[in-house]
Amino acid sequence: MTTRAAIYARYSSDQQRETSIEDQSRNCLRLAEGQGWKVEQRYEDKAISGGIAKGRPGYQQMLRDAEAGLFDVLIVDDLSRLSRDDIELKKTLRRFVFKGLRIVGASDGFDSAAKGYKLQAGLRGIMNEAYLDDLRDKTRRGLEGRAIAGYSTGSRLFGYRPIAIEDATRKDAYGRPLIVSVRREIDPEQAQIVGRIFALASEGWTCRQIALTLNNEGIASPRAKGWSTAGIRATLTNETYHGEVTWNRRSFLKNPDTEKRNPKPNERSAWIVREAPELRIVSDDLWQQVREQMAERSTPRKHKGRITRHLFSGMLVCGCCGGSFSTVDHRLGCRTNADRGPAACKNNLKIKREVLEDRLLTVLQHDLFTPDAIVRFKREVARQLRERTKRKTDAAEIKTRIAGLDKQITRIVEAIATRGLSKSPSLADQLIKAEADKQALERQLAETEIPIDNVVALLPNAIGHYRRLLARLPRALDHDLIRAQNLIRGVVSEITLRPNGDGTELEAIMRGRYHGLIELGGIKGNEKSRERS
Repeated sequence: MTTRAAIYARYSSDQQRETSIEDQSRNCLRLAEGQGWKVEQRYEDKAISGGIAKGRPGYQQMLRDAEAGLFDVLIVDDLSRLSRDDIELKKTLRRFVFKGLRIVGASDGFDSAAKGYKLQAGLRGIMNEAYLDDLRDKTRRGLEGRAIAGYSTGSRLFGYRPIAIEDATRKDAYGRPLIVSVRREIDPEQAQIVGRIFALASEGWTCRQIALTLNNEGIASPRAKGWSTAGIRATLTNETYHGEVTWNRRSFLKNPDTEKRNPKPNERSAWIVREAPELRIVSDDLWQQVREQMAERSTPRKHKGRITRHLFSGMLVCGCCGGSFSTVDHRLGCRTNADRGPAACKNNLKIKREVLEDRLLTVLQHDLFTPDAIVRFKREVARQLRERTKRKTDAAEIKTRIAGLDKQITRIVEAIATRGLSKSPSLADQLIKAEADKQALERQLAETEIPIDNVVALLPNAIGHYRRLLARLPRALDHDLIRAQNLIRGVVSEITLRPNGDGTELEAIMRGRYHGLIELGGIKGNEKSRERS
């Protein structure tokens, strides 16, 4: 029986060569040929760190295919390509060993089928993590040196343009002078906008009013989505505009569950502060006026028993823009419309929190499992199950065709290597067509493998399970908001609010955990909001 092999290749930086993938794959392919293995699957991740797992699409697809049993052996150039996170590496090894699969390193000699592989993997995992720590420290030292020297240490900042600093004595990979650093220089056009933002704030305009005005006038923002309240506030508090650059205010720690980088404030003694009069856009007087205005508006207000979280917090979504529905002017409204105006989202309807909660709770407790709703529940689950089955069938057929094209491409390449391209010019055309066909099939495969949200099979006790959850809701509503929220989230995943046909009322679509759609109509939005710019 022929051993089915798969190859996984990865490089971590966008400054590395893309041919790194080709080099790794060639090394892995050479090992497979030497062992008589048939390479049927290939996976790759370009310019993605090995310190993360969820953010690597090629890696995640490889894990899914391993679970599906599409290959017997996974070949990597070395274990660091698989992961530089020691815990993730061990988890992957355990998954593969449990499934009876094998991981082999082409360059480092690792083999999960060999005796003592755990010790070897443990040592390499520690070395990989130490490499990341060392790289992080070196990067930080380099950034600290740039900050002290007065160079840019981060992304672009609105109001300035980057100026490359080149070393004429050194060349990059393309023979051009090597860029050793970047400095900032005032961009006159953007600086005028920054000055206007500060001037409006000094006159008492709120961040929201400034953002709406700039968006309505079509003034370009640092981000494609337009100016936002948070963006204006960040501008007004950035001391660079005042001619003072601060580095190392925060450090970032990766959350091991979400893999997101979370900020952590550093001690003030660790900050590096540098006077930069050449970057000053805002005068001392204007800066101070804005400081006083913001301090006055941020004075804590007394809220008599006000609860900042409400029953459906985090579950309400605008049906027009996909943004969140949250508290706007003491009611619930689209946050995108409130922060960025109608240029970003036209849904300006708002609704009292009490009205929305009362209507949604009525539906949850009394209308959710009517005979008609149960019929729709069954129909929706059956539809999604059919869709999932069809996608699996389509994906299997496409993978078979891709595998056939891989064989054809390999044969053509071998023929070209043997005969020479000049003697067989038609082979080049055949190779181009085969590659194009393969790319087209891979795009089709990506479409068929869009993950379907966890489709719940129609089990006999499914409806009973949801009814038991809702039966516990009334008591939770009286005593524990958090528990009530968790009970609702056990039944409902998302609630979309959008204007009805004539735009006078909000209607809601409640997405259940069972993937049925319960449509609610006639939720009154009171009145259209009147924005003041």
